[in-house]
Amino acid sequence: DGLRLEWVYGFRAQDVRGGVDYTHTGEVMFFAGATNVILDTRARQQRFHCEHTDEVTCLAKHPSRTLVATGQQGAVPSILIWDYEANPDGGNLPTVRSITGVHRRAVSQMAFDESGKYLVSVGTDTYHTVAVLDWENQTVRCSATSCSEKTLCVGFTHDGTGVVQCGVNFMRFWNISGRNMTYQSAVLGTIGQWQPFLCMGHVGNRCVVGTQDGHLYIMAGRQLDRTVPAHTGPVNWISSTNEGICTGGHDGLVKIWTTTLEVRLVIDMAHHDSLAPTVRSVTWDNETNRILVGTLGAEIFELNASDGANVHGSGPVNQGHSHAAAELHALSAHPTQPLYATAGDDATLRVWDAGAHTVHAMTALEMPCRCIAYSPTGDRIAIGYGSPIKVSSKQFDGKWVILNAETFDIMHEAKDSQKYLTECKWTPNGSLLAFGSWDCKVYLYDCENGYQLSAVATQHNSYIRSFDFSANSQYMMSNCGAFELCLFEADTAMFLPAASRLKDCRWSTCTSAMSWATQGLWPAQNDGTDITTVDANLVNNPGGNIIVAAGDNFGRIRLARYPCDSALAQCKLYRGHGGASQISKVRWVCGDSYLITMSAKERTIFQWAHDADDLAAMDDKEAVPFDLDPDVRAAAMGEEATTALAEVKDPLGADLALGDASADVNTKPWLSAIVEPSDAPRAEPAAPDVSLKLERVFGVQVSSAREAIAYNVLGEVIWPSACTCVVYSKQTHSQRFFLNHTAEVTCVAVSPDGRLVASGEKGARPVVRIWDAQTCVELAVLGPFHRQGIACVAWSEDNKSVAMVGRDIEHSVSVWSSATGGWDDARRVAYAPGNHEAVYFITFLDDRYWGPAAQPQSSAGSGSTPAHPGFLFATGGVDHVKFWSMEGRTLTASRALWGSVGRVQPMLCGCASGPRLVTGSVSGHLYVWRGRRCEKIIRAHESNVTTLYATETGVVSGGGDGFVKLYSSSLEHLRSYGLHEAQVPPLRSGVKAVCAGLDKDGVNITKIVVATESAEVYELAKDSGNWTLLGEGHYSKPEDGAGGELWGLAPHPTNPDIFATSGDDATVRIWSISQGRLLRKAQLDCATRCVNWNPTGTRLLVGLGGSCRGVRQKKDGAFMMLHAETLEVLYEGRDARHWLREVKYSPDGQSFACASQDQKVYLYDNRQNILRAKCDKHNSYVTSLDFSDDGAYVQSDAGDFEHLYHSATDGQYFKLPSQLKNVRWFSWSCIYGWPVQGIWPTINVERDTNDPLPPDPTSCHRSSNQDLVAVGYQDGQGRVFRYPCVTKAAQSIPLTGHTADMPAVRFMCDDTHLVTIGKADRAICVWKITR
Repeated sequence: DGLRLEWVYGFRAQDVRGGVDYTHTGEVMFFAGATNVILDTRARQQRFHCEHTDEVTCLAKHPSRTLVATGQQGAVPSILIWDYEANPDGGNLPTVRSITGVHRRAVSQMAFDESGKYLVSVGTDTYHTVAVLDWENQTVRCSATSCSEKTLCVGFTHDGTGVVQCGVNFMRFWNISGRNMTYQSAVLGTIGQWQPFLCMGHVGNRCVVGTQDGHLYIMAGRQLDRTVPAHTGPVNWISSTNEGICTGGHDGLVKIWTTTLEVRLVIDMAHHDSLAPTVRSVTWDNETNRILVGTLGAEIFELNASDGANVHGSGPVNQGHSHAAAELHALSAHPTQPLYATAGDDATLRVWDAGAHTVHAMTALEMPCRCIAYSPTGDRIAIGYGSPIKVSSKQFDGKWVILNAETFDIMHEAKDSQKYLTECKWTPNGSLLAFGSWDCKVYLYDCENGYQLSAVATQHNSYIRSFDFSANSQYMMSNCGAFELCLFEADTAMFLPAASRLKDCRWSTCTSAMSWATQGLWPAQNDGTDITTVDANLVNNPGGNIIVAAGDNFGRIRLARYPCDSALAQCKLYRGHGGASQISKVRWVCGDSYLITMSAKERTIFQWAHDADDLAAMDDKEAVPFDLDPDVRAAAMGEEATTALAEVKDPLGADLALGDASADVNTKPWLSAIVEPSDAPRAEPAAPDVSLKLERVFGVQVSSAREAIAYNVLGEVIWPSACTCVVYSKQTHSQRFFLNHTAEVTCVAVSPDGRLVASGEKGARPVVRIWDAQTCVELAVLGPFHRQGIACVAWSEDNKSVAMVGRDIEHSVSVWSSATGGWDDARRVAYAPGNHEAVYFITFLDDRYWGPAAQPQSSAGSGSTPAHPGFLFATGGVDHVKFWSMEGRTLTASRALWGSVGRVQPMLCGCASGPRLVTGSVSGHLYVWRGRRCEKIIRAHESNVTTLYATETGVVSGGGDGFVKLYSSSLEHLRSYGLHEAQVPPLRSGVKAVCAGLDKDGVNITKIVVATESAEVYELAKDSGNWTLLGEGHYSKPEDGAGGELWGLAPHPTNPDIFATSGDDATVRIWSISQGRLLRKAQLDCATRCVNWNPTGTRLLVGLGGSCRGVRQKKDGAFMMLHAETLEVLYEGRDARHWLREVKYSPDGQSFACASQDQKVYLYDNRQNILRAKCDKHNSYVTSLDFSDDGAYVQSDAGDFEHLYHSATDGQYFKLPSQLKNVRWFSWSCIYGWPVQGIWPTINVERDTNDPLPPDPTSCHRSSNQDLVAVGYQDGQGRVFRYPCVTKAAQSIPLTGHTADMPAVRFMCDDTHLVTIGKADRAICVWKITR
């Protein structure tokens, strides 16, 4: 089900003048709450602009275009310029420009100049800043502070060269010179007096100002020329035309003046039955000879300018409750007719016709009223009097009356409470009438005995907020301001302390916000939200689709399934009222055809049309789940589905501490092993005098990122790797990088024109970054808004909107837009909860086929029911597909209809192809959707369909079976391409992502870039079918999910161009830096986490074992020797009991050592490959080791922060580190020791215990010429220090690119390059070192 705003009653009149105006097309425009309204008086229809985030405070009409500028209140208020003729087919009126950051608190006044190029605005900051805006370019031409007195009106001079600012006791004429503004005060002489100046207009080239005492001041320049008495009391507004001016005053008169300021016509608004005739706004349209008048009673009249007659016969064209009073609270729906009654502090009772959008009947009440209720038969109305503000001595708080619903005759009246009444309700059988009072009591009256007081409920400790009766009229449930829920017997008001007694009780209404059935409406966190009012469509809806509507103190409307008993329940969110205005009442009317919402302080009434999704309800019964193997289903959905709830234990929490909580920073054993050498080199704390630049990144993030590959406008390929987005040029075989992400990149989307990129990341507070696809320059940062990460992101066709889905528990959906398309003005437009199950894709839909014009008109309600806004984008994931509509700041989802054609199963990918949405399923089928209905399914792949990409001329699909298939725009199969046909086939042929490249005309597909499950990137020539390998990297095996890791790194000992890596994917790979590619690889039968070259570079020593899942491998602890050229296995041995963490050759190559997880270092004779000795003094797993220059000694680190020394010959342990203080070490990769003690962060002992510890080092390496040391840390950051680094004050060069632990960093043998690897991201970064 969904809601669509249909009608707004009333407008903001209490503190705004000039809030009603004509459009250039003769329609009426006004604002209420955060909504701008266009009213077509002939068709009796309203259109809306709903993109403000808080209450609208002012408007200005463009002099020649169909544009309106509206300002709002807020800490940093926005000015939105929107087009009221842009959406003739329905939907929200679009924003053309958005300007934010110029003012503070609110924008109080605005006006366009005669050309429409500039817009002047005034803020409500302390000194009421005046700004002249070049609104189309979104720049400030000039601005200046004015004064502390309130500004009441502003406008340009007649020639547009200056600005006139009027306010409380001042009138200023500003001169604009370039970017400067200077003012001169008006000269009033002896004929004028300083007072509040309320409004201004023009007669010819002269400025006319309306004053507090009712005069018009005619200015000659800034000199007062003469005064004309106009009204009795303040002149509130002036409307200027070429025939003269029209004024409206506090005295309720509207006057038309000639150009010589002679009165031509006087209209008394009291003669038009205005309840509060004070004129707040007036517009004279001399072309149509009409006058539009807005009064303090929130009434809008359209009058004839010749004789003052009402153009529409009688009554206003739109009205609300009077703004001369304080608040609006009372609302009750008629039980059988499309009517509802309201009453407020303006002491009027109004009965509204929901279908005709008019006042059906109205009567004056004797005092303010805050509660009202129709009887069950609809023939009587109960009214509770009183308010917290005494408006007269005859206000008897606590009094109540019964009125005849037709004649409004008083049938009964009484008074028992001494405080004003806050709520009233009849029992379903009409035997009892209850009133809740501010005195914390509920009074129950016997309707069958002359409304005698039968009982009083006194259990509450605060004022009564709401109550409900059971369906059998025997019990009552009530809430109070102390957030109490109490249960009573209805006839005796006896308190029932055991709520379990009524756990199976059926309730006739649901208006209590604090109850079992509504507890899920409250947020799980205490974020300040107060659910102020609720209502469920329980009446005349037995066994139907019951939903509950709620309003909160931030002006938001929620729609949820009934009962809503879980904090994880998903709600649809609607906005229209101001963000600072609480919703006083929500009620269903005419069964559940309409929802009426009221804001207390706005005093406005919003009528929403209810779209009951009967098709989805029927589809729930028809849809049949697809019979999938559970293991196949789980493997296809990945970790996103299995960890959807586990990842959000604390949705609002910060990032986890990166330090090891088990480590005591005050007791690290390696500190005792620090002994300064006798000939210690001089330590230099300054940063190294070298520069490092990222030259190449090997690896593609395919395991945790979906649709993670794309072409830019130049035909270059973009893919994510760790924290980096890589832009690869096939022509030059070079890479460029976007490096602004601070966490793992989870999704990448390129705009339809290929010029912009949106990339999302993982993290507690993730952001999406917009950057230039050619220059890699960041343009905007969207967020932080979502939690846990960004699942997917998509661009609109015009490049002006981006939609994204978060990885939070609700997989929330948000839409961001840039009015200019440059994204320097990016703002969040709308958001809504997505789905509890994982969401895998989001795609925008073609407006030609999915927009408002393509949608059928709702048959519910009256003929003026607003047209369907159309579908903007679609999302899909585990067992669901949703189509999303956006109206203003409201996102609404409609579920897909599976029908008898489709079978419910996870949808892994999707794309929009003209009038169709195509989704890929776990079973290998393509589901084709037209509208919301599944039109057909197509067997596409033997395994799951993992990726889809659509163009104007076709659709490309990729599957787990290793095939890429091409379809026409009508989804006819054209050709299949198998990855097994590639010259260098992938290790795992499953396709993870595809993107099509088009010809120069942008029409036909010429090439397809493909990312595979084993992290290879291929480019496929469409016509020839040739596969070109563009890049490859380490990957995560299916059994490891996305958790496979990369550990091993070894530079060649003599060739500075070559290095080797090894990881959990059981491969050993040899890379070339100069060629920027993989030279060769070996597929082993076990994971490998360490690798090392022998001193001559002819052999590779590989240590086996290890698993990210912590399971034992069949070859844990074994080692292999591989031929460096052929990668053939030359020898294999095993002595360790657990997997090996480090292997290393001695400098002379006569021996080698293996460090194991079993806390030992194994020393081998390389000539016979036999075990020589064991070093077994460690108390934890050994993490790294180094040989001395002569190969006689070994130093090693362990997981318990120990740094020990052993003999490389017999494994003898050296208890005194000072014995080896002058030993020179052939390499240094230990993170503990005297020359690297400065790489450790400083711990502030006075820090807050809740603050995370700074990240510890995880790896380091000394350069060959021993002047640099590179360090990798737990947070994925790297640093390069001078060597030795013995002081905590040492400066460093930072390296960014990895996401978490860096298990290895290594200098190449000539120190021209540095290679770093990421454990979890499996990325290999090559850094160029320039000295």
